[in-house]
Amino acid sequence: SRDCREGCFPAGVLSEMFDAYRALVTGLGERDWSTDATVRLPDAALAARVRRNDTSAPIPEGSLTDLFRKRVAEHPNRIALSWRTGEFDEHTLTS
Repeated sequence: SRDCREGCFPAGVLSEMFDAYRALVTGLGERDWSTDATVRLPDAALAARVRRNDTSAPIPEGSLTDLFRKRVAEHPNRIALSWRTGEFDEHTLTS
């Protein structure tokens, strides 16, 4: 049995969690008790994790400061910080 607030989890997540829990509990009677109790992510969740962690983009040369200064030179009037009573453009931040 599960009890949760409506709308706290995306569709299907609670069912996947309960299926994993049930598989783990069922497995307790099927394995040696000294075996590690690991819970595998569902294939769809594992695939989503792999996609989100794909960082195969090229790494730019230079320090973060150098990259910021280059960006400022390209777009000095672009808004960099904005708050309720004002804003700073990128040039102002480097002045």
